[in-house]
Parts: sequence; C-alpha cells; structure tokens
Amino acid sequence: MSAVFELFANSRAVLGESAVWCEWDCSLYWLDVLNGIVYRKKGMSGDPESFDRFELKIGKIGGISFTREKTILLFAEAGKVWEWTPGAEPVLYTNLRIASETRFNEVITAPDGTVFCTVAPLLQGGIGSLWRMDLLGKFSCIEVATTGMPNGLGFSPDRRKLYFTVTTERRIYSYDFEPDRGGHVSNKDVFVQMHTGEGRPDGLTVDSEGCVWSALWEGGKLVRFSPDGAKVAEYAFPMRQVTGVAFGGEGLRDLFVSTANYPWDDGEFEMHHAGAVFRMKESPYTGKLEFLR
Repeated sequence: MSAVFELFANSRAVLGESAVWCEWDCSLYWLDVLNGIVYRKKGMSGDPESFDRFELKIGKIGGISFTREKTILLFAEAGKVWEWTPGAEPVLYTNLRIASETRFNEVITAPDGTVFCTVAPLLQGGIGSLWRMDLLGKFSCIEVATTGMPNGLGFSPDRRKLYFTVTTERRIYSYDFEPDRGGHVSNKDVFVQMHTGEGRPDGLTVDSEGCVWSALWEGGKLVRFSPDGAKVAEYAFPMRQVTGVAFGGEGLRDLFVSTANYPWDDGEFEMHHAGAVFRMKESPYTGKLEFLR
C-alpha cells in the first residue's frame, strides 16, 4: 500500500462499504453490508481501534443518507429504509415493495433532498436497478435493469452530472442532471469503461475539481479520473477488494478508503488489515459536502 495511506479504523468488516462523512456529527460512517453493521468514528483520532460498532438487526444494509433533522436513513434488505439515531432503535421509514426479496446497495442524496438508490440483484448474474426516493418516501424507477451489480453514485460540483457505476459491466455511466427541471436525468453515456484485469469499479465519489474517484473491486486500487474520463492518479493497496472512497475531516481534505475481506480470511486481515478503513491525511485533494435529505 502506498505510504500516503494510514490505517484509520481496524474494523473487521467482511464487506466494508459506503464510507460517508457526516458534517454535523464530525464522524465517518461506514458499513459491513453483509452483517448489517454500522460503524462510526468520531473526530480524527489516530487510534485505529477506537470506533463505534452498531449491530442493528435489520438485515443487510447497503447505503446511508443523512437528514437535516440529524437523523440517518439506512437503506437495507427487503426494500426497507429505516430512520435511525445512534443509541436508539431504528424505525421503518418507507418500503420499496418490489424489492422485497433483495436489498439496497449504494445511495446518494441529490441537491433537492431526494435520494438515488441502487437495488442489488439477488443472484450473481442477476438484474439490478436504479431508483429515486422522493421527499415523501415514494419511489420511481430510473433504470429498470442493469446487467448485474449497480453500485457507486456521485454528483459533479456544478450539479449538472450524475455518475452511476455498474460493477459487473466494468462501467461508470454519466447522466445529465437538471436541477431546474426537478432533477430530471437524461442522456446516459459511458464515462469510463474498465478493461478485464483492471478490476471492477465499486464505490465512487467526486472531488471539488470534478474528478471522479473509483474504488476497484478485485483490482486493489483507487483511481482518479478527470472530468473527461482520463485516468490522472492511481493508488495501489495490498488487498484486492477496495470498495469505497469518501472525503471528510477538516476542510474535507482527508481521503478515506474502505476495503472488504470477502470471503473472510484471517490471514488477509492479519497481514493487510483487509476489511479496515484507511486514510490519506490532509491530501492534496478536496472533497465537497454531501447533500442532506
């Protein structure tokens, strides 16, 4: 692993995903999707063993969205979205009934407070989909079928582009996003096509310069793409399953990377801390604030 990254949180996540910075909590949140665990690390403590672990017993959890009321929406299995505050029991917020036999995966909140959310296929090789949850908790379908796992999402700094990853297609797509037309999305295009052997794009974020960061599942890398899709930076990790990326900390200058250890391997954890979260402290890059529900 590049020396610029340090061990931030030594979580033993099987499928560590969905790292996201919470500005009002001054905390990084992330998930162990398969075990339904929410992790939180408050502040910037250098102790990698210092973090909170919440096992909520609502099944698999794929995505996190923060609200203006300082609550947290957890997008979970069986199409269920739960509202939660750390220390309290989660309460059912809404339900996408058509997804009752599957689970949500990555989500992102749009500038208007609606949430784009992906639904993972039940079986390998199955069909995924992309949805949008409005301010009343009702869903509309954006992409009825993707070839396999729909994944990371992000907005350009000018709010004019929505990026959407389909891991099994090795592609990141872009859409025109029109905030003046109620957040209408159109003109789907291929932003990046990864080649066999490079790994599969997973979690995604966009920095303040409009560059797209993608974590590469089975590729052991974090890659930065320019707004026109050219690869401009790359960071290698010793574990193959690099899953997510987020900016946070003071001035949104810290760069966080989540990893997985799937299927679980004690040796990979002992040698490389696979399943942990890593940090590039005070990076030369700057993130942008996540929108609130």
